[in-house]
Amino acid sequence: MGLIKYRVKKVLGLFDELSLDLIIIVNEPNLQYFTGIDSGLMFIINRSMDATLIVPRLDFQRVQELVNGEITLIGYSTIEIPQRIQGERLFVSKGLGDYLLKEVGLKPNNIVGIDNPDSPVAKELNSIGVKIVSINDYILRIREVKDDYEIKFIEEATRITEEALDNVLKNGLEVEGRGTWLQCCTRE
Repeated sequence: MGLIKYRVKKVLGLFDELSLDLIIIVNEPNLQYFTGIDSGLMFIINRSMDATLIVPRLDFQRVQELVNGEITLIGYSTIEIPQRIQGERLFVSKGLGDYLLKEVGLKPNNIVGIDNPDSPVAKELNSIGVKIVSINDYILRIREVKDDYEIKFIEEATRITEEALDNVLKNGLEVEGRGTWLQCCTRE
């Protein structure tokens, strides 16, 4: 199981707990947490643990290699220029909410958990009668507990920081025209 599917499993309990039909992630830090992708627009999770990431069309090719088939990837654009390239899954519309209505099949009275109930997508869905439930606090609690993947990155960042600090303390840091950092800081 890849990182994305592993993290998607962490929110599956919200479907029953909050009677949700769909979970939508739109806040950038949460998108990055769930997908590891820096350019997502919307991440959609259904009860079957099927996940779809919508990215700007210009990022489709790059992100396709990163997700490596683990989830469904859709490019989004407001116009279809240039024409689609082979293998490109593209949704063209004036708003992201249209994808949820036309492709996912959301209808009035569905209940959607979203991490930003003030987002344009949430407002669009709310305007047609879809009930919006904020799940941001739930997502933040999930993100508080670091998994093995995050712990490895934290340990590596700590190692690099310690190595850099040791190097500065041993050798000083050249400050252009002023000598080393240590000399600058110890001058009276």
